[in-house]
Amino acid sequence: MSARTLAKDVSHRKIRAAASRMLRREGIEATSVHKVMKGAGLTVGGFYAHFDSRQQMIRHAFLHAVRQRRDLVMTLLQGRPTREWLPTFIRSYLSREHVEDRDNGCAWAALLSELPRADTATRSVAERLFDSSVRFYAQTLEPEEHVSTGARGRKARPAAKGGRASRPNPGPAGLTAREAALASLAMAFGHLNLARMAVSPRLRDEILATGLKAAAALSAAAGRSST
Repeated sequence: MSARTLAKDVSHRKIRAAASRMLRREGIEATSVHKVMKGAGLTVGGFYAHFDSRQQMIRHAFLHAVRQRRDLVMTLLQGRPTREWLPTFIRSYLSREHVEDRDNGCAWAALLSELPRADTATRSVAERLFDSSVRFYAQTLEPEEHVSTGARGRKARPAAKGGRASRPNPGPAGLTAREAALASLAMAFGHLNLARMAVSPRLRDEILATGLKAAAALSAAAGRSST
């Protein structure tokens, strides 16, 4: 790699990281090219050497934020039994530390109110990433008889037609594994936002504790306790 190519790669990473932090801290509308380039320590004139448009930068920054958080979660889950993955994720997600760490926190919670108004390309990327997360956690809620050994030594049930992994029969509360996983993620996003809204530590902690109880109930409803 030439020195010029290396320098461009370093600058690109700086822009992406700055945009990713700003997205989570200030939202899509407030993440301007000018502010991102200033945050990256670069001149605005150099922006188009890295991205075709602001929208493309937003998509790359969103992808970076989601993957950054996913890498952190995968490290957290390493070595734990599959059945503990979703409750472990939820405990980490609905924590005081995550409430306070906006710059490096979950992009979903930070952008949920804006993503429905984003351009189609950005929404398509978001849809693919969210569906992937739902399928990932749905696997962990499957009964043992429906789970087979997957790649990387994980237990994984082959995806059903259409790419969806879900139990053929719903659990005792009428939820399939996929439905419970989807509801758990949606609930977690909402509880995190509410906790960040709260000024009172008392209300914040109540919101987080209630979210943890709700997640445990959803896991149990899919036929597997989260305890």
